[in-house]
Amino acid sequence: MVRYTGFTPLQVEAIKLRDGGMCAMRGTHDRCTGVADTANHRLNRGAGGSQQRNGLSNGCGICNICNGLIEHDSELADIARRRGIKLREGITTPTEVPIWSPFFRQWCVLTDDDLRLTGETDELTMPTIEDVR
Repeated sequence: MVRYTGFTPLQVEAIKLRDGGMCAMRGTHDRCTGVADTANHRLNRGAGGSQQRNGLSNGCGICNICNGLIEHDSELADIARRRGIKLREGITTPTEVPIWSPFFRQWCVLTDDDLRLTGETDELTMPTIEDVR
């Protein structure tokens, strides 16, 4: 079954390719498959504000299990926010917040054209929303 994500099929494939086909939540809990099946909106479509909400900078590869869990499990949602996978309201441009890449094992900044590695490899030094305001 194909689920409408708001991204075009080409965008979903580009996001999964950019992210190395790995789920952005990989290694955070035992139910994650580790393989990106779909694209997740970092800034939810309903959070408003961003004209870029369907741009590649607002998407990350994620498995279907994690995609559902981060919407319903507050602990996993918090992990997703710390990793830059989910963004809170108030962030209007997803490029403002780095995202942890399990594929590259470092922080990166997403744009609609590419991915820029920051060189920061310490997963524990995750930026907070306050750090990017």
